[in-house]
Formats: sequence, structure tokens, C-alpha cells
Amino acid sequence: MHIFDISNIDVSMKKVEQVIFYTLDRSIKTYRQLAQSRLSESKLDITVDQWLVMNVVKEDPGCSHQDISDRVFKDNASVTRMIELLVNKGFMKRVVSKGDRRKTLLAISPSGKRLMSSASRVVESYRKAALKGISAAELEKTRRVLEKITANCHKN
Repeated sequence: MHIFDISNIDVSMKKVEQVIFYTLDRSIKTYRQLAQSRLSESKLDITVDQWLVMNVVKEDPGCSHQDISDRVFKDNASVTRMIELLVNKGFMKRVVSKGDRRKTLLAISPSGKRLMSSASRVVESYRKAALKGISAAELEKTRRVLEKITANCHKN
């Protein structure tokens, strides 16, 4: 484990714009605005959060509501509302589990698969726009630093 001296890191509150967590939050919010704007411009009837929910179900069929909530960083009530909207729009469906008939599983419907295919192209385009001019090495280093921050927060 690499331990380093953080005494030289300025964590004061002199100017909020100089606090790393402010910059992180601003980046995330700006990125989400870009993402939603691009999805809306493309006339796809889906929000960023709904796309994330569908993507989790696509990647992990049979996952629980709690699994989805954990992976999209939303509370269970919000995820339940999104799922209900996606089912009502016909993008997802509920199916009875073959292993346990008391359990209902989520699945992507055929129209949901078409939507995800179209949305994936849009998602790729706004991700590329957001990452323009950033090298793979810079991205990897940023990912490692952010994972360290996350781990530090979980420890405390």
C-alpha cells in the first residue's frame, strides 16, 4: 500500500472552485447535462437514468431492484418509478422466474432493444465529446485516483 504525505494538499475552503470535490461535482453535472441534451436532441424517449437502468438489466439479467439501485446510485423508490415508466413505455417487461414463480424478473423488450441500440450510438458520441483531448493514460490515472477517494470515503 502506498502511503504519502497529504500535509501539502490544500483542503481548505478558501475558494470553492479550488476544492477538488467541487470540480468533480461540476464535471459530473456538466456531463449529465450534455448527455441528457444529446439524448433529447436525438428524439429518443429516454432519460440518462432510464438508459442506465436498462443497461444494468441488459448486462445482468435477473438482477434485483437493490442491485440496480446500487449500480445507478439511486434509491429504491426512484428505481421503482423508472422501471414502472420503462414498462409502461414498452421498453422493459416483467417476466415470472422459471426457478421461482413467486419472483418477477425484468427483461428488455424488443422495442427496448431497438431503443438501446439507437441510444448506444448517442451515448458513444457524447462520451467521445466529453473525453476529447484526454489520453488513455490520463483516464486511467484519473480512474485510479477516483477509486482511491471512494475507498477512503468507505473507510471513514
